[in-house]
Amino acid sequence: MLAGPGELCAGSALSGWSTDEAADATAELTDTAVGMTVRRLMNWS
Repeated sequence: MLAGPGELCAGSALSGWSTDEAADATAELTDTAVGMTVRRLMNWS
């Protein structure tokens, strides 16, 4: 499951990431998941 904003903030603080880096990583994961879902839906149609 995707972490909520609070978990992301805590995780970024623990790992030493800036908020921007955490946001970029989250956006990349979201884009990847969306892209995979779209490809699956296109394969089913």
